[in-house]
Amino acid sequence: MALGYTRAEWIDKITSFIVVNMLWVVFASFIVALPAATAGLFVTLMPWVRGKSSEPFRDFLGGMRQYWRKATVIVLVDAGIGVLTVFNLTVLSSMEQITIPALFSRSIVLLVAVLVLLTNVYLWPLLVTIDLPLRKLIELALRLIFLHPVWSLFVGMLTLIPLLLTLVLPRFVAIIFPFSASALLASWGVQHVMEQHQS
Repeated sequence: MALGYTRAEWIDKITSFIVVNMLWVVFASFIVALPAATAGLFVTLMPWVRGKSSEPFRDFLGGMRQYWRKATVIVLVDAGIGVLTVFNLTVLSSMEQITIPALFSRSIVLLVAVLVLLTNVYLWPLLVTIDLPLRKLIELALRLIFLHPVWSLFVGMLTLIPLLLTLVLPRFVAIIFPFSASALLASWGVQHVMEQHQS
């Protein structure tokens, strides 16, 4: 991401950053629009990590229209895996006696949860960058995770930081930056890996 911006360009970037975050908050408040809004968020911010510009309203709304089907499938699969993960952890936690198989099962469930999280970190930027069927995008995301496990864990943790900050900072902060920040960090991390493979 180019850093040699003029003052006016910095103001424009910061304003766009906040506007895109606000757009996501507004649309995501309608649960049915959350997947499309997330796609719009990445469509708007992914060009930034390539040193390009974007137009918040046009690109956000255009991204929603273009990717809403695939985005909805991603969120539904995530929700299904999330429910299964919580259910399994609840069952394992309710066991009176912790056995070796139970500990092993809990470790597997947590490993799957981390893998799903990292897959999402890669999947959303890839969705708006590469025109492939969703199954192929998931396969590509998983391949990149296993090719770059340390980097993937680092980027995964990095993208969680803005979201975790919303738990301790005043509520109005959520309107200003965390979702845009998380998407931008994920885009930066994935773009870094993509550039390595393109070269």
